[in-house]
Amino acid sequence: ITEALYPKGTLAMANSGAPGSAGSPFFITFEDYTLTPTYSVFGQTVGSDSTLDAIEAIPRELRGSERSVPMQGLFIERIDLEIVAGG
Repeated sequence: ITEALYPKGTLAMANSGAPGSAGSPFFITFEDYTLTPTYSVFGQTVGSDSTLDAIEAIPRELRGSERSVPMQGLFIERIDLEIVAGG
């Protein structure tokens, strides 16, 4: 498999593609993305997109070829976990 779909609202661990390279950085997709299947997905937003839209609206700094680093601190204040059978 060379590509995998990461739907809008996917939370995944960033890595360089090398084994054991996943660290603390993670990303949230703001739209459906097709990427290599090397990222560890650990969550998916559900319900309204209002929080996702608010995060996307925060200005981001250009690093390398991506504008992906928020220019202000972001903190997760609440997470609701749901176990999905077979997920």
